[in-house]
Amino acid sequence: MPVARITFDGTNGAPKTTNGIEQCQFSPRTGMFYITVPGIETPDNGHGVVAQINPQSQKVVRVFDIPLVNCDTPQGMAIGPGHDILIGCNGQKGSTTASSVIIDERNGTILATVANESGPDMVWFNPGNNHYFLARSGAVGGGQVTQALGIIDAVTRVADTGINNVGPVNNTLGPPPPATGSRLAAHSVAADSVTNKTFFPIPGLLSTLCGAAGGNDAMGCILVVNGVNDADDRTTIAKKGHGPKNCVAQGAPVMEVSGGEAKHLKVSCD
Repeated sequence: MPVARITFDGTNGAPKTTNGIEQCQFSPRTGMFYITVPGIETPDNGHGVVAQINPQSQKVVRVFDIPLVNCDTPQGMAIGPGHDILIGCNGQKGSTTASSVIIDERNGTILATVANESGPDMVWFNPGNNHYFLARSGAVGGGQVTQALGIIDAVTRVADTGINNVGPVNNTLGPPPPATGSRLAAHSVAADSVTNKTFFPIPGLLSTLCGAAGGNDAMGCILVVNGVNDADDRTTIAKKGHGPKNCVAQGAPVMEVSGGEAKHLKVSCD
């Protein structure tokens, strides 16, 4: 049964939304929930906020403004290392650099504005290789909205090379199905921190990547992408004294707790 209801109507400390609410996450470091609010102005122009919710009081306790110039339509959210939270910015026009942002979970300060990573719906942090992955269903590229898998190095807060040729709709494969628009887009992404494989669902008729990987372009597929700690990660980890390469970062799944110490499936970086 629901234990509380938070209405985002401008009352009780909650912002008034003009465009719904989106991805939410819990940070064990602060003990707070966070949720993106993609629009707070009328008419909606993409200027949004992040609301911090206290699970004890069951109320919004803080609201972090996300400037439109940095982030058009904050939508995706992933809890990263340190005190970082990646905010995936789904819009393309308001931000001057078509960017997504990384904020400080304690006060909402923007720690990095990552250019040319706009358009994600869902985003994910993989502690196994210290990377964020962005399902960029509305990415800007080549003068048109395209589909892409964005990748951001969580250690350096700099974008790595993504998979940027997922769309637009591949009409050479035949007419698109009746379901178009948001249902014909690569919206979700997930990663396994043990194997460092990233799973990226691609709808049918959206690209030729499925066929190139042995699948069926007309039917679509879940593209499985291999990923490991790259050279700059290993260098940064070594400089910070965080142990061996191919380690697992803060937030990784725990196998068991023995004697008060968490045991992971891989060596901890700390």
